[in-house]
Amino acid sequence: SASASASGSRQGESQGAGDGDGESDEEEMNPSEQLVYSLANLLKVTRSRARRIIEVVHEWVVTNDGLDQWGTKTQGHLKTLCRGIPRHADLRPLLLEDEEGNGGVMEALRQISIREARHLSLTKRQEIALLWGDSDVEGDQSRKPMPSMQLELLQTWWSRALPQRMLDQMDEYFLLTHHMARRGHPEWVVSSLPPGWKEITPHKSVHEGEEPEMMYWNPQTGKLQRQVAEDFKVNAPPPRQAPVNLLDVGSAVNSFRRFDLLVRPVAIDLQPATDAEDTYQADFLDVPIRRRAADDASARCVVVDSEGKLASLVAGSFDVVVLSLVLSNVSDPVRRIEMVARARRCLRSDRGLMFVCELSNVLGGRDPRLDVAMAWERNMEEVGFRCMRFTDAFTENHKTELLCQWVFETAPVRARDLSPLLLPREKAPRKTQQQATSGRRLEAQKKRPSWKDKFVRPGS
Repeated sequence: SASASASGSRQGESQGAGDGDGESDEEEMNPSEQLVYSLANLLKVTRSRARRIIEVVHEWVVTNDGLDQWGTKTQGHLKTLCRGIPRHADLRPLLLEDEEGNGGVMEALRQISIREARHLSLTKRQEIALLWGDSDVEGDQSRKPMPSMQLELLQTWWSRALPQRMLDQMDEYFLLTHHMARRGHPEWVVSSLPPGWKEITPHKSVHEGEEPEMMYWNPQTGKLQRQVAEDFKVNAPPPRQAPVNLLDVGSAVNSFRRFDLLVRPVAIDLQPATDAEDTYQADFLDVPIRRRAADDASARCVVVDSEGKLASLVAGSFDVVVLSLVLSNVSDPVRRIEMVARARRCLRSDRGLMFVCELSNVLGGRDPRLDVAMAWERNMEEVGFRCMRFTDAFTENHKTELLCQWVFETAPVRARDLSPLLLPREKAPRKTQQQATSGRRLEAQKKRPSWKDKFVRPGS
């Protein structure tokens, strides 16, 4: 009760003080020490300088927007400063431009708003242009916002778990960690069959408790046999030193950045996310791929110009290339296979990996009549790959998503002519059984002699 009466007396005193100061038109702001301390730590300035920055921003808000009774507008601009200064380090000297800080602080805030407006929508850019009175904000469209569908895919559970699954398969293939180096390669990495041989399970019913007899296809004889060639030896490939070079095509957020101990990622995307780090904004189909010079002893994979933009990629410098949900977004089927061919040029010839992921419903689902996934695999192998693993579903923690996933290994190029990667909607419609039967019936009727031909005399 004593504390309640004390708080009530304090409220009465504060109300009385507020009533007495009602004659002043200009608002005075006394920033709390907690706000000053937080701002000084975030901006890496002294407390006196942080206090002056708060006063300058508050005076500007009062001049342009009127009274800021609760300080919400001032805190919003301060949050913009704290978020933008670490991203744009070249604006930090503006905070220390002069002792008064009248022009430097507001100029830094203006530059941050202009640079971050490039990633926003046109309506938001117009609002910022009206606020700062600058036409450059509206006209600069170097980075467009990410499509809503792409944002939804990035937020799904399987999209967040897929990079970890790929990293595990890279570890099994290259033996990057000590744990996998002790265990050795799994069966899918070290093939127990000679080149061209295939393992086939006969489709016949077996009794309970009996396993089906495995058969092997011999490409030399063209027949099935029960045993593999005895003179074939399995040679385990040597491990590779981590981190390995990885090229992630179509990655808006650089998902492999958090695995920097095992991979050295290079991400390329047409529209990178606003907060994406180490992601180059470029079109993979237009980026030049150049051979490494003979006198170049560096291990770099990319060539960057003076402005920090991607100039070219070095051929044969990457260990892994990831094409996740990229090929189906290319409108031209020929350009799709060209993207795969360019990925082959970027990979090392000795044991390079390529991961391809596409939604199953985009490729026709699990309908056996639509062999789109099989046709894609065959056409991609002709470019210079060998399929080592394929799954049509991604499962984790009792959740399943229909997702086609390929793991390819580099191999010699089979064909010079590229076969396009067609989607189900781009294929020519097949004739149904009824249409084919009716067509054959009409052709047979045309060839069959009519009743008039029986009564026509020879020579008449």
